[in-house]
Amino acid sequence: MDKQKFLKELNKAASGLPKEEREELLQYYDEYLTSALLEGKSEEEIRQEIGSPTQIAGAFIEASSEEEIEKKAYKRVARIGWLKRTGISTWFAFLACLLFLFLFGGIASIVFLGIDVILFQQIHVFQIFMALFCAGISYLAFLVLKILYKFYLTRKGRFS
Repeated sequence: MDKQKFLKELNKAASGLPKEEREELLQYYDEYLTSALLEGKSEEEIRQEIGSPTQIAGAFIEASSEEEIEKKAYKRVARIGWLKRTGISTWFAFLACLLFLFLFGGIASIVFLGIDVILFQQIHVFQIFMALFCAGISYLAFLVLKILYKFYLTRKGRFS
């Protein structure tokens, strides 16, 4: 099989590839065959060395399809990573808002209990309990917010 016939069959066999890749493949084998013939190899030796045009095109198409699969897998992983980061950031913001409500609600409760004691000049055990409970809730909310903020700073806003 001569060089032109080989390249023609290779072009036909590689018709499933994009035009640019097919042209690169044909150019590579054109140069390869030319250099091999100049080295003094016979066409039969070259053919045995590189295989048939169908085998070459099949291997190249298979490698090309693996790249497509890898690209699709990468896009899927990137999309999942984005969803994960967005979801965690949303939950972080929701939790922070909820904790701020607890913090300021506890502080407001203590203030209102203090006003109640000052205005009515009487104190009940329940009011002491509520003041301590609200102080505890406020303190816990403050601690959790502090931990979340440190976590956020160490991750620099990245949640993955």
